[in-house]
Amino acid sequence: MQKSKGQNGFSGYDAIVIGTGFGGSACAYEMANAGMKVLMLERGDWARRDTQDWDARKILVEKTYQGPSPLLVQQYEDQNYNLMSENEVVGGMSVFYGGASLRLRENDFDRWPISYHELEPFYGQMERALDVHGCAYQDPCEPSRSQDYPQGPIDLTRPAKRIWDAGKKLNLSPFRMPLAINFSNAVRTICIQCLTCDGFPCQIEAKNDLTQTLLKKAQTSGVDIVVGIQVVRVVESGGKVSSVLCVDRRSNKELELAAPIVIVAGGALQSPGILLRSGLERFPQHDLIGR
Repeated sequence: MQKSKGQNGFSGYDAIVIGTGFGGSACAYEMANAGMKVLMLERGDWARRDTQDWDARKILVEKTYQGPSPLLVQQYEDQNYNLMSENEVVGGMSVFYGGASLRLRENDFDRWPISYHELEPFYGQMERALDVHGCAYQDPCEPSRSQDYPQGPIDLTRPAKRIWDAGKKLNLSPFRMPLAINFSNAVRTICIQCLTCDGFPCQIEAKNDLTQTLLKKAQTSGVDIVVGIQVVRVVESGGKVSSVLCVDRRSNKELELAAPIVIVAGGALQSPGILLRSGLERFPQHDLIGR
């Protein structure tokens, strides 16, 4: 839902969440379930869900959903900075990914301050939220899990079956990719196995992206989503973040929105950008911010 600002901004919210992607949506959903009133800020808009969303030229060449605010990014050992833009839409990159829902492996956490086993229950929660189809341990490299996927594996297409059989003959271990796509819930549109899944919004809403799962449920439980809001920085007061300074892209007006809790969940590019613009130098800075 889109709201107008009013004289002094939105009020009465327990928390503001910046970003409607995976991190922001999960936070907002859990807070709403705990009885909190949550305001989500999204710089993009809702996906159109029309014929253009399956038009490769519109999506991949003309980049219909690409945002107008690119960032200068320095990657790895590159000495130069490059402009990088992202698709901007409610639901974040979940709207454009192909539904593949693999877990990180246990050794992926070797240099992290947390372990895979600490996160394992939350992997299960997210698989249930996204209603993932899969088959536990068919992947020989899959990490340990406490429960199976909420939905069984999907049938192989004829091309996939040929690849599967060829892999078996070579003594390989093919497995079905776990997918967050609707193949079984007749209340919603069932996937028709088109060729425009990965990289495209689903025109018929058969992909279990966040707008069809967590956000749809959250909006019935005390979450408001405001689109077209570009967050500039967070505002600190007394050692805590007290508000968010942002711009309404439609009116070009500056807004300052306040809540007791502010969660920065703008993704790998936007979250560091917001933090680095926020003038928080007097606080301990982790040297990985923005890297």
